[in-house]
Amino acid sequence: MVETSQSDRPSQPPFATDELHRLRFAALDFETATEERGSACAIGVAVVERGQLVRSESFLVRPPRNQYSSYNTAVHGIEPHHTARAGEFPEVWRAAAEVIGDHPVVAHNVSFDLGVLRKSLDAYGSSCEVASVYCSLMLSRRVWPGLMSYSLPPLARWLGLEVRKHHDAREDAIACAELVRNMCAARAVDDLQVLAEALGFTAGSLGGGVWTPCGVPSAHASFTKLEPAGDLDPDHALHGRRIAFTGTLFAMTRMEAAQLVVNAGGQPTNTVSKLTDYLVFGEQDFSKFVDGAMSSKTRKAAELVRLGHPLEIISERDFLRMAAV
Repeated sequence: MVETSQSDRPSQPPFATDELHRLRFAALDFETATEERGSACAIGVAVVERGQLVRSESFLVRPPRNQYSSYNTAVHGIEPHHTARAGEFPEVWRAAAEVIGDHPVVAHNVSFDLGVLRKSLDAYGSSCEVASVYCSLMLSRRVWPGLMSYSLPPLARWLGLEVRKHHDAREDAIACAELVRNMCAARAVDDLQVLAEALGFTAGSLGGGVWTPCGVPSAHASFTKLEPAGDLDPDHALHGRRIAFTGTLFAMTRMEAAQLVVNAGGQPTNTVSKLTDYLVFGEQDFSKFVDGAMSSKTRKAAELVRLGHPLEIISERDFLRMAAV
């Protein structure tokens, strides 16, 4: 990647950010009390209408048992006494959803934020529907390629935007909204769907308990064009291994997971064969597997194991641990 500095800010975009007259969306940000996705403790929403930031709200949430990890508190500053009298997630989410209304939703690293939403609702046996979801992190990589970092604070600073308090849910939602406004201005479009499609992404959605990530290729997508992001480590746990995927991944898209495999010198695939070393399950599907449910891929994998092939079925979490080695 090309390293950038404050002096490398983009030149004046084709549109000014006050000319985006059709642009409408809601930026969403969650903070969590612990490392568990279902421990939301704050929700931030920023609404853009007719190209302008018209409303921003912050909501505190009482997480399960009002428990916090010291690390998470150090990150966002929220402690148990802040949320002791706050509502539980379903109640607070209803209030946040009223602010969002029917706007398309954007989050920076949407797999995290929608994961928090899904897990927090699941914990209470609740559900919701979000028709159109986009990831400003994914979009920004296409709009401004070659930057050193696409994390929210450095990207905002590069654009000359202000992030007054990172990991404050409301402030991060506002920063995300401003980021999207600048992306649309840079590409001279004032419609979020048009921007996403021009960059090769489709909208994600949440409904009926099913999360369809944005920009995800079909289950039969080819991984052949993926290239390693750096030098290969022959001692990496996934080097030379053939890894297949099944089910819906929780932490990332399947293509992003395949990229981790390629970065480690492995070969990702969507099919199971006698050459497969690992079959990776999305976390929710792995739970079903543990309970005895088997998909066609799982049955094929089980038969290969029975015949003596050294194939192992692992969870998404185990895969991520291996990929990080």
